[in-house]
Amino acid sequence: MSKAYTLATLATGDLATQTDLTDAIDGIVIPDGGKVMQVKNLANGSASNTSSTSWSDATGTSLAITPTANDSKILVTYNVGSWYVSNTTNMGQLKIVRVVNGVTSDILSPAHGSSSVFFQGKVTGGQQGGGGSISFLDDPQTTDEIIYKVQIKSDSAGMNFSLNKNASNQQNGQYMTLMEIAA
Repeated sequence: MSKAYTLATLATGDLATQTDLTDAIDGIVIPDGGKVMQVKNLANGSASNTSSTSWSDATGTSLAITPTANDSKILVTYNVGSWYVSNTTNMGQLKIVRVVNGVTSDILSPAHGSSSVFFQGKVTGGQQGGGGSISFLDDPQTTDEIIYKVQIKSDSAGMNFSLNKNASNQQNGQYMTLMEIAA
């Protein structure tokens, strides 16, 4: 026969027998909260270039995941080995968007900061660049397929912004990982 035990009783070890302890442990329900339910990964060597001041999809940066529960969170990580801009005083910008049922949304809203931009690269003396990394815990509240993708733009029509390519045209790779985290 199982008995009900309080956490205080379990914590202090005030159990009469080993059977009492076994019965107490058998009755404990451990929730799924915080468990990694699934992982999706993308490794890509493609480069993207834009001189547009409008957001455009970066080449090869779309990754889909279908959450198993409506209250799951998605940990989004993105790493890029290199970027550069082609002239001085201008800026290239990068953001990650979420697409659900054909509707595209920024995953960082103005409530979290002044804009949806995750990353900005600016030069002051010619072609420069480096790598970049982003991590964000998204709360999509859906069990529909979600596509996460990177978008880029230039802040000036006369400037070229390149993602995953440095000034010597070397490509260092870009990586995206999606982890569904149970609530």
